Amino acid sequence: MNFISKIQEKLFIYISFLIIVLNIIGCSFFNDEKYVEKSFGDGKVFYKENISGKEADKLGNYFLSEGIFKRNDTLNNGSTKVYLNKDSNTYQIKFIIKEGIEKDKIYTDIIRIFAVELSDNVFDNNKVEIHLCDENLRILKVLKKDTNKLK
Repeated sequence: MNFISKIQEKLFIYISFLIIVLNIIGCSFFNDEKYVEKSFGDGKVFYKENISGKEADKLGNYFLSEGIFKRNDTLNNGSTKVYLNKDSNTYQIKFIIKEGIEKDKIYTDIIRIFAVELSDNVFDNNKVEIHLCDENLRILKVLKKDTNKLK
């Protein structure tokens, strides 16, 4: 075995070990993030066990009616995803966004209005938080229903 082959073999072993370790860490880190999945046109609602299927259906169907999810869109095939959870009496909806958008005041004001619409039209006037997240579901910003600013 020549010198380069030995280096390649060692590199392969180290990379394999690193992949195994990262998978173990990733599985334990995201173990509590178990979601049930429902499809609505090109969109998907992932929801926690403390959310009923009826609540997830109501959100998914609302997104279909508002055009957030598209019907039978073959180009996006499930690419629009939202994550639904409930903490006490507050519904939490996670959206994956491009980092930096959470700093745009116009965008965040629109999302706050959207939170009010979701509270009124989907969640029976319960509290709603919209979590703007990166692709790993790390929360970048939380926007809450704030009716005082809208009336």
